[in-house]
Amino acid sequence: MSDYDIKGEKELALDCLKKLEKKHKAFFKRAKLKIKDCVMFKGLNDVSILVVNEDLPVNIKHEIEALLRNE
Repeated sequence: MSDYDIKGEKELALDCLKKLEKKHKAFFKRAKLKIKDCVMFKGLNDVSILVVNEDLPVNIKHEIEALLRNE
């Protein structure tokens, strides 16, 4: 049984985003943000992640986009 069978797509995407937040801990701490404050989930089955905080550094935005391509 895979993680996908246990967790839904949204939960898996959120787990990946939390890892990304941890990787860029200094930025999020300095900006007093959580990654969930910067993105929005769209859809139920085929979840899309939209970046809603345009102040995110370009490298973090690119990592979010890369995350979407890998799922």
